[in-house]
Amino acid sequence: MRALFPFLGGRGRSLAPSRLSAPRYYWHTVADYAEWKKVFDSDPLGREASGVLRYSIERPLDDEHTVIGELEFDSPDEAKTFVGRRSGSGRRAT
Repeated sequence: MRALFPFLGGRGRSLAPSRLSAPRYYWHTVADYAEWKKVFDSDPLGREASGVLRYSIERPLDDEHTVIGELEFDSPDEAKTFVGRRSGSGRRAT
């Protein structure tokens, strides 16, 4: 994605040492990034408890309403379970 978009820069946090993993990518259109970020930071779906090892958040320079990122899991099963929980919360799965 970096080759296609000029980003403000990644913002992410490692929750565990990097290793082979199962990534899940997200691409959201948001009305207000600051409000979206507050909800993301409050972690309503329990990223760490759900097996997220690392996440990243990036934004295109020319679109304040787009958020692109990655959630990294230990296994495809953990990723599928998290996406299923996310879908059940009324949010669109990616």
